[in-house]
Amino acid sequence: MGDNVVSTQIRLPDGIHRYIKQEADRMGIAQNAFLIILLEQGRKLWEADVSQILKVK
Repeated sequence: MGDNVVSTQIRLPDGIHRYIKQEADRMGIAQNAFLIILLEQGRKLWEADVSQILKVK
């Protein structure tokens, strides 16, 4: 990420917040780091060309 970091605030449902905390604790990383992992993985899935995956022969 380097110097191009933006500080932001988000509102999360309680269940998602608990999940992030639980998984970050289990992995021994900061909640912010785990949230970034989730966002990056979600972005990859969002941008994936799933039309090729869904084609049935």
